[in-house]
Amino acid sequence: MKTIRPDKPEPIPVRTDPPRLGQVILRFGLLVVIASGLLLFAWLR
Repeated sequence: MKTIRPDKPEPIPVRTDPPRLGQVILRFGLLVVIASGLLLFAWLR
């Protein structure tokens, strides 16, 4: 089987900077707040 190669052998584009830890923690915290708010809302009804 013949391997197909592109004309310009460029590396696969990857994100240069990984997501910052603060951003991940902020997103996680936001999801926790939303989930607990929904649970509290469902429990109080």
